[in-house]
Amino acid sequence: MVIAERNVMDVNRDDSTQYQIVISCPYCRTSDEFFVNQGREGKISKAKRAHQRITPADVIKKDN
Repeated sequence: MVIAERNVMDVNRDDSTQYQIVISCPYCRTSDEFFVNQGREGKISKAKRAHQRITPADVIKKDN
């Protein structure tokens, strides 16, 4: 999965910025979305379609 979009959604009470992250598979073209800093800094939501927590490692494309 790679990050396809990053959209600014809101500013939280702790002055952190909430982002909507859209991820997609470059091979099968499926996509999903989740939120970073949801309500407060450092909180990551579950993916909308997969219903699983996303980690930074899940969206980093590694070239070998």
